[in-house]
Amino acid sequence: MPEQQRKIAEYRFFLQWVGLNTLATALAVVPGDLVGDQTSYIVGNALTGALIGLAHWLLLRHVIAHAHWWVVVHAAGWAISAAIWEIGQAAGWAVGWVAFGSVSGALLGLMHWLVLRHTVRGAGWWVLASAAGWDVGWELGWVVADAVGHSISESAAWSVVRIVVWDLTSTTLGLVYGLITGMVLVVLLRRGTRPAAPPR
Repeated sequence: MPEQQRKIAEYRFFLQWVGLNTLATALAVVPGDLVGDQTSYIVGNALTGALIGLAHWLLLRHVIAHAHWWVVVHAAGWAISAAIWEIGQAAGWAVGWVAFGSVSGALLGLMHWLVLRHTVRGAGWWVLASAAGWDVGWELGWVVADAVGHSISESAAWSVVRIVVWDLTSTTLGLVYGLITGMVLVVLLRRGTRPAAPPR
């Protein structure tokens, strides 16, 4: 592929990845939250993760092998992160959102690595990118949500405030995560892929 066409294709892929992450994370938390209220926090997060993973699959199926496994590992990553949070809360841990974001992002990246390592060279870098994306995304998300939540809390019911705050946090997380991981993913794919081996 000529250099100019390659750059255009990479730029288009990057924008699609950022857009998918932003939209999917913003929308998927709604059914996940509703299901979580009726079942458990872990089940709700598993659903959210599966829906976001499905959105990722729509794009990744064209560039990596065994992309369908991405949906499974993404759901598992969200569920395990939720379990860690609940255990921490029950044990009285002083777990900050930034620390939680880093750990959850690294865990999610490790789950993704199980899929990427079979076809993408240097897939280990993805774990760091995922940790950074969640870390920065959660922090900025709560800064934005906190500011907006305070501004509407005086004139809206708590249920409305909760929905707005959670959706703003999730949207910001999706955007930042998409930007950081998108840049790394483009570089990794540029380095080329190797013949696919079936996931173990």
